[in-house]
Amino acid sequence: MTREHDDIDVAVWRTDYEAIGTALQAVGWRHTPVPDEVVGTRYQWGTAEVEFTFMTTDSDGRAVIPLPDNPVLWSAEPLGNKRRELGGVNSRTILLARLRAGKSSAREGSAEGAKDRSDAQALSGLEP
Repeated sequence: MTREHDDIDVAVWRTDYEAIGTALQAVGWRHTPVPDEVVGTRYQWGTAEVEFTFMTTDSDGRAVIPLPDNPVLWSAEPLGNKRRELGGVNSRTILLARLRAGKSSAREGSAEGAKDRSDAQALSGLEP
């Protein structure tokens, strides 16, 4: 964890949208959609919140975030297949180098930019 978070952020394939909703709602999570469900969605269970960012692939097979007018490149390289466990949950994780690259330039907006800079600083001190 790079800093205190109010939610859990997860990158998933857009094609898994229905399966994610079915699985989470079956165990009590409530869908609390974001304004534009093309880019992501959100679920809540009590005070816990998970936010999903959707990925698709472009014509070159690169992973992109499907913004309607201008998809954003997530990765031109494989995302990795390493699995890790946290709190009894096992999941594929993104390579540390990919996370560092994603946080190397802060987003626009003071709150988002501050989060990105904090994440970048914390990630820079980690060993692969």
